Amino acid sequence: MERCVEAIKDIPLDINKKKDIAFKAEILSGIVYKREVIEKVFSEVVKMFRIEESETYKMIIEKGIEKGAKEEKISIAKKLLKEGMDIDRIAEITGLPKEEIKKLMN
Repeated sequence: MERCVEAIKDIPLDINKKKDIAFKAEILSGIVYKREVIEKVFSEVVKMFRIEESETYKMIIEKGIEKGAKEEKISIAKKLLKEGMDIDRIAEITGLPKEEIKKLMN
């Protein structure tokens, strides 16, 4: 049952699908385990759902995604500079400011 809980926590699905899976798993586990055991194990899943639904968690994830996207743009700009592409064209392709691209030349 603990492996089931870990799988639910780690599965790459949106929170509503995870909740649906957890609900079904909790019902099925009721066939084998006592209520106290089920509540104890699935309380971890409920805590995880609360964290994923919190605005702070969403903000942290969003900032991480933004940072990753910016790092990817910088990586692409560096490669294009290496290939000798014009700064104006790089700015157009990546969306980075020209000043930032110029700093990458050093």
